[in-house]
Amino acid sequence: MIRGSEAHAVRSHGRVQGKGDPTQVVDHRGKIVEIKPPNLFVYTWTANWHENPAHQSLVRWELTPTAKGTMVKVTHSGLKDEQKALQGYSQGWPGLLLQVKTYLEK
Repeated sequence: MIRGSEAHAVRSHGRVQGKGDPTQVVDHRGKIVEIKPPNLFVYTWTANWHENPAHQSLVRWELTPTAKGTMVKVTHSGLKDEQKALQGYSQGWPGLLLQVKTYLEK
């Protein structure tokens, strides 16, 4: 679940937080650093499965209108020192984007 620091508010300097399957100990958090609706959403990212769980990376979502819909570009940067996480994200982000696409096409 990604949520703003208030019940339904997403704003600059708010927070993002997620928990995985309740049977797993998966925790990731971040702080919203930039938001320009409806085209840009940028937040920091820390995760308890990183080699250094305190290390912050940056996730940037860019949405660009196209003739056929919207192009979504996700850039996850700052992972040079987190090689295992980098490998996992290179497999995880495409799956998440596919889930978002499937949901939006319903």
